[in-house]
Amino acid sequence: MPPPTGDLLAGQSADIYFPAPFNDNSISGDHGPFFELRTYTYATGQTPEVIDTWGAAIEKRKKLSPFIGAWYTELGGLNKWAHMWGYSSLEDRERVRKEAVAAGIWPPKGAPAPRTQESKLSNPFPFSPLR
Repeated sequence: MPPPTGDLLAGQSADIYFPAPFNDNSISGDHGPFFELRTYTYATGQTPEVIDTWGAAIEKRKKLSPFIGAWYTELGGLNKWAHMWGYSSLEDRERVRKEAVAAGIWPPKGAPAPRTQESKLSNPFPFSPLR
């Protein structure tokens, strides 16, 4: 049982994400060791448009770096969209992002602009099935 830390918490929230229809659900294996998780918040009602525009563009973008997955919320904080990509190095991340923009592959054409964006870079623990 974790130690009692309730008096240290300023707040809590929980978001429940559902997989985008174009996820292939085969995310274990060597795809990193650097992973970027980006979370966007969109205007109310834009999630179907995001799914459609991303679905049309995702195959070209997947050719540039490993696509781990994309997810959207329907419970908790609404109108959120998260996606994760694997990179061999931070330099690889920078190169891929520049190449995708220069080639007109990414961001997806016609996708709505997010209202907020958050990016987290991480490395997996040794026991993670995602490396």
